[in-house]
Amino acid sequence: MSRITVLGGTGYAGSAIVAEAAARGHEVTSVSRSLPEDTLQRVTYMQGDVSDESTLAEAISGADVVVGALSPRGALAEGFRDVYRTITCQRIVKINPAGFREC
Repeated sequence: MSRITVLGGTGYAGSAIVAEAAARGHEVTSVSRSLPEDTLQRVTYMQGDVSDESTLAEAISGADVVVGALSPRGALAEGFRDVYRTITCQRIVKINPAGFREC
C-alpha cells in the first residue's frame, strides 16, 4: 500500500480523501492547522502550517503520494501557490535526482 499525505486533511474535501484512503488500507498522514475531534485508525494526524517550509518538508517526507486539499482564499491564496511549487520541486528531485527541471 502507499504512504499518502493529505495537506488540508481535516477540511471538507481533505477529510473525505483521508477517510477513503485509510479505508482502502493506505498509510495516511493528515496535515492541517487544527486536529480533528474524531480521529480514524490508520491515520497519523499532524498539526502545522504548511506554508512553513520546514513543516511542509516534514509532512511530505517519505510520502509516495501528496494530495493538496487546501482551499486558501484572499491574501492566503498567493502564499499557497508557493506551497504547491515546493511540493512539486521536492517530488521532482526525489523522482529524478538528475533533475529535468530547475526549481
